[in-house]
Amino acid sequence: MGVKCIVVGTDGSEHARRASRWAADLAAQTGAEVVAVHAVGLLVNTPAGPVPNTPALHESCESSSRASGPTNSGPPGCPSGAGWRKAAP
Repeated sequence: MGVKCIVVGTDGSEHARRASRWAADLAAQTGAEVVAVHAVGLLVNTPAGPVPNTPALHESCESSSRASGPTNSGPPGCPSGAGWRKAAP
């Protein structure tokens, strides 16, 4: 069975560009289709509206929570109901 579809992830980085070029070269040799995929993080609902779910958001919320103590509503600008304590690995 031959290769029919090559899926390659891309994020704009140099590594992603190289991977895309490799996928295109392989597709040219095999006649396969190339599908480039770019994923984005999920949004988190906050009192200020939806924001990207990033490590920076969590660090900010954890820092605010340490200052204000654990709450069910979360620090201002943070998703509610999390308590915002870092879980053990």
